[in-house]
Formats: sequence, structure tokens, C-alpha cells
Amino acid sequence: TEAVNTLAVTLPAVSGNEVQTVMIGLTAGQTPAVTFTAADGKAIRYPEGFAIEAGGEYEINIMFNGLNWSVAYVKFATV
Repeated sequence: TEAVNTLAVTLPAVSGNEVQTVMIGLTAGQTPAVTFTAADGKAIRYPEGFAIEAGGEYEINIMFNGLNWSVAYVKFATV
């Protein structure tokens, strides 16, 4: 893996109501700027207070539910 200060993720274009899921594992050494863009302009919903903090380990799950993309994420405790 390679350290990055910015992470830009382009979500795939979807047709119809097909369900799509994108999973990203992220270990943040510094606070990265994370942005998501839908290739087809579909809306992206974020949880309230969405933020990636320095030094955290995250699993980011992004799911298309037939209408829009929804971002969910888990921060794992760091020692």
C-alpha cells in the first residue's frame, strides 16, 4: 500500500435498480481528504458527522440501493 494525502474514489455507473457495493479498507497515517464521486451523477448520502481522522483504521462500505449511494463506515480502535 502507498500513503496518500488525498483519496478520490469514483463509484461505478449503475443501470436500473441493480445493487452495487464498494468496500475500502483505509489506515490513516495523516488525515486524508476522502471524496466520492458517482460516475453517473447519482446522489451520495453520508452519515451525520462523516469524517476520517488521522491515525485511524477504517472500513468504508458504499452501497447503491437502487436510488442513491449510501456511505457507511466503521472506525477500528487503534492501540
